Amino acid sequence: MLARRGYDWRETAVVLIVGIGAVVVMSVTRHVVGTSEFDLLVGDPLAVARAGGDIDYVAVGWITHLVIIMWAVAAMSGAAGARLRWDDPERRREALMFGASGLLSLGLLVDDLFQVHESVFPIWFGVDEKRTMAAWAVLALVWFAVFSRLLVRNRHLPLVVLAGLFLAASIAVDVLEDAGPLGPLTELLGGAGVAEDGPKLIGVFAWAVFHWRAAVSSLVDRGDRMTIAAP
Repeated sequence: MLARRGYDWRETAVVLIVGIGAVVVMSVTRHVVGTSEFDLLVGDPLAVARAGGDIDYVAVGWITHLVIIMWAVAAMSGAAGARLRWDDPERRREALMFGASGLLSLGLLVDDLFQVHESVFPIWFGVDEKRTMAAWAVLALVWFAVFSRLLVRNRHLPLVVLAGLFLAASIAVDVLEDAGPLGPLTELLGGAGVAEDGPKLIGVFAWAVFHWRAAVSSLVDRGDRMTIAAP
């Protein structure tokens, strides 16, 4: 069924291979430099500073920064895809889909950049971190449900599924690791930092590539229409 729909599996495979390779590098790095040094690589600089870590360390927060860059790519590509599709009355629902996912990406960018779910909401409003994460998950599910028919017809759907699975895995590790049952598994994967941020890295990468491909497809479609319409 999926194969007959013409989904682009090659790009999904490439994203998965690159993502898994990055997680393997993370795991090896953690074993080479040790847990305390590795925590500097995956930790947000503000969180590292609050924990008394060495914020002058050259690689502090580089994984966090990489994730933020990919959120930005997804947000801008989603906005571009929405704008380019809006001119075509038959594709305005697609424009709404990419506009909504672009806004979702922007919100998650702001969350990660300013530690909204970890610091702002708990300190200022008394909202538990897990409730904020659950709210983001619900918004993502609502987006998928509302635009499910369009997504099923989109040739890049496997990237969305890949992003959803790995981001869900990251959230599950964050929530359940605190509760205890995933402790041995996280150690097997290379510690909580790798087990949580590794899947997140793959998920956000897939999400960013999906939106980038959407923007590129919009530009190609518009170019084709302009060529056909030219005298």
